Amino acid sequence: MGLFDVPEDAITYMLYFLGALELSCLDSALCNKEVRPMLLSAFRLLNCDPQIFPFMSDAGLDWLGKRSFGIKRLHLGGQSVTDSGLFHLSKLSKLATLVLSSCQNITAVGLCHVLQYLEMTDLDISQCAQITDDCLSDLSNACPTLTVLNLALCTNITSAGIQTLAKGCPRLTSVNIIGCSGVCVAAMEALQTCQHLTTVLCSDRCGKLDAISWQSGFPLLTALTIMNSTLLNANAVKCISATCPLLSKVNFSWNNMCLTDLCLEALAQHCPDITSLLIGHCVQVTDIGIQYLSQGLRQLMTLNVAYCKNLTDRAMDYLGEGCPQLKNVNLAACPLLSDAGVLALTKCCPAMITLNIAENDIITNFSLQHIAMGCPQLKSLMLCGCVNISNQGLQFLAQGCRQLMILNLAKCRNVTDDGLRYLAECSDLVTLNLHKCVDITDIGLEALSQCKEMTTLYLPACKNTTDRGVKAISQGMKKLTSLYLTECYKVTDVGVQCLAENCHGLVTLYLPGCLRVTDQGVHALSRGCLQLAMLCVAGCYKLTDLSMTYLSEMTPSSIQSINVARCPNISATSLLGLPRRWNVKR
Repeated sequence: MGLFDVPEDAITYMLYFLGALELSCLDSALCNKEVRPMLLSAFRLLNCDPQIFPFMSDAGLDWLGKRSFGIKRLHLGGQSVTDSGLFHLSKLSKLATLVLSSCQNITAVGLCHVLQYLEMTDLDISQCAQITDDCLSDLSNACPTLTVLNLALCTNITSAGIQTLAKGCPRLTSVNIIGCSGVCVAAMEALQTCQHLTTVLCSDRCGKLDAISWQSGFPLLTALTIMNSTLLNANAVKCISATCPLLSKVNFSWNNMCLTDLCLEALAQHCPDITSLLIGHCVQVTDIGIQYLSQGLRQLMTLNVAYCKNLTDRAMDYLGEGCPQLKNVNLAACPLLSDAGVLALTKCCPAMITLNIAENDIITNFSLQHIAMGCPQLKSLMLCGCVNISNQGLQFLAQGCRQLMILNLAKCRNVTDDGLRYLAECSDLVTLNLHKCVDITDIGLEALSQCKEMTTLYLPACKNTTDRGVKAISQGMKKLTSLYLTECYKVTDVGVQCLAENCHGLVTLYLPGCLRVTDQGVHALSRGCLQLAMLCVAGCYKLTDLSMTYLSEMTPSSIQSINVARCPNISATSLLGLPRRWNVKR
């Protein structure tokens, strides 16, 4: 097949996944009047936004720079690009958002060169080891239009660099300095001079960020993240809440020992507009703290209290009474929460969309009955590790939560084929996790195959799954993009061939421990699943070098990562022959 015969969607995948050498080969194609419209159309399909080029290099950036395509956003996170490659980006006149996270080869030289030619507004240089205070100084001089900057885990940055940045980029609205261990009070004071700042993300690794850091405040701040802090005590929170009255989104997760009920009282008193509060893993929080929240945060819509182990059903009473607008609640690993607490919450929050009550061995089917009756708009429910949930609970869900799209039943050992028959009535279901639901068989999977919208299905350790079940899945769920069949020992090439014949959009396939899969199965995948990006066949000991040949000959190829660990018949020589852009694990 020639390039002239490649359809537009295939061109799109080419532009996503081809490496620099292949991109350079397309140069002459652009001059052809028949091919050029297809290439331009491919970019239009991406809304002029080829956000992710997983295997881009300097040569590829040269190719892009010469043609532009009106690119507004470019994601190069983790790539091998260097300063030389960044020089080429200066030709992308419309580029406003650039992600260079974990690009370890870039320095201030290349970064400032590209910024001085572009009116960049959004820059992500997180985890870039060579970014220093001098780089921030040059950056602030070259790009005063910058509004969003991510410096997370740039460990060579100090308060001096942040001070320079605050002076040179007065339009900053969002700054992420999580993990910048050289940053301290002086940096926070400098950022408070940025009058447009609405979002700040920091952590205890940013040095001592106590109440002194917040005395001037951020009058326009609406979003704040402070994680892993040992200094976020009541005094600090009082100062923050008093000087940041417009806060609407707060993330204080993982402040294990310092965040207390008094901290929540301060937030509730001074920041009534908070709509999202994340305090997961804050083990000092009790029902009293939740009572404070329910009294002051009447507009709260998102709450994460996962692993707050001291919360009881009384906390749910408070939330139900005081926060009726709750839509997204995470109660995972709250071991004292029972059916009574779930009832108290769900009967008062009819707008609930996502609910996580995972890792709870007290909750029973009665909770699911309450959820089904009180939350008809529910779209996502996490029940992982709720060992007392059974088929009857799933019947309640199927009858009351008709809009359910995401359901996690991992380790719900009492779920059987009858439960899957009930779930088959949830026609909007797109993601289902049945990990370690060991009593599920092909009969249940055949019933479940009626869920035509399913895109992601987890069946690890469902050891009764055979080719019959996989065939039913493939024929009924043709929109599948991700399938996990880890340790499904009875699946053979026959099941894999069914996937190849029916699930052409499959992107991720896990087959580790499927000992009966051979080269024939991989051959079928290489022919039928051209969008396959991640393939795990670890422990499939019957595979040989021939499988690697089949995969390398896929046209077009979307492969990004392949795991062939514990495949003794696949030689190191055959792996060396695979495209360099592939992430191969052995």
